[in-house]
Amino acid sequence: KQKEEGGVPPEKVAELAVYLASSESDGLSGRLVSLLWDNWRDSKKHLEDIKNSDIYTMRRIVPEDRGFEW
Repeated sequence: KQKEEGGVPPEKVAELAVYLASSESDGLSGRLVSLLWDNWRDSKKHLEDIKNSDIYTMRRIVPEDRGFEW
């Protein structure tokens, strides 16, 4: 669908990049934020909740986490 509709305009990508590079986004370090799916513009209202939780994080699961030893 993204390919058919032309994807995200570069200006929107740049807007998110500028936000993430600014001090306004302090606390989002190590987070995975989607331009399309996440309400990132409001994230600064919730930075404390985000910083103190696993919101917007990915977790690497190794075999030992699931009881395997290989």
